[in-house]
Amino acid sequence: MPVQAALERGEACLSAPSGTRDDRLMMFVPVYRNGDRPRTPAAREASLQGWVYLPFDMRRYVDASLGGEYGKVGLRIFDTTHGDRLLFASQGDG
Repeated sequence: MPVQAALERGEACLSAPSGTRDDRLMMFVPVYRNGDRPRTPAAREASLQGWVYLPFDMRRYVDASLGGEYGKVGLRIFDTTHGDRLLFASQGDG
């Protein structure tokens, strides 16, 4: 579960594609007491105050980053954390 992983690692984590209309990912970022940067999972759990989370639309991110130019080539983006999970694919014209 990405929320648990974010807490254990102390860093932002993305969820798997939602399988809903846009296959959005969710990004979860733990927020700690007084800007603390705890070093262990136990300390992170003790200092946790809440979460910042946002839907992350991979297609919009790629469009904003590459200005639609990726449409000329086949582009695939994978999450290789636990195998090869496809996050984004374009069809490519040439």
